[in-house]
Amino acid sequence: MKNQIWVLLLLAFMVACQQSANKADAAQQSAALGDTPRFVFSKQSPGTSAGREGDWCHLSLPEAAVINADPVNSNRRIFTLSSGPHRVMVDFGNIVASFVLQKKGNQVEIFTSDNFPECLSKHSNFSIGADGTTFHYDNQKHISFDMQLISLPNGTQIALEMAPGTTYGIIVRR
Repeated sequence: MKNQIWVLLLLAFMVACQQSANKADAAQQSAALGDTPRFVFSKQSPGTSAGREGDWCHLSLPEAAVINADPVNSNRRIFTLSSGPHRVMVDFGNIVASFVLQKKGNQVEIFTSDNFPECLSKHSNFSIGADGTTFHYDNQKHISFDMQLISLPNGTQIALEMAPGTTYGIIVRR
């Protein structure tokens, strides 16, 4: 009987130690990602483009962002995310993936058809990665790519990665 009690106490101690280690690992990961920007879907209510102020379907975004090819990975394009909205358009022939990114604090909001159904791509085509630093776009037809946030000391960059051999056109207006 005494041996059974000792075995149960030892087992309970081992479980408690394992749970404590798991909590410490989770806290360490959270601290490591603490200042890293994250993608989130915008909570802005849906709008129509009928004369709304701030309507991104017809908003004039006069400046084109500079898009660079990654010198190491030819399937990857990089641009800097500055303040204000950035309309991103990825096209393949006459099919276009269109969405808006906007930095808000430590988050980068993704605006989709949930926000502007007349001109932005379907929300169901987007999926944000578990850590929030990436998202995947797939329209189930011809356009599929991944986007990643790159946090730098002087700002945030966005990397768009395409499948090898893909010939998408990419435009970013701000």
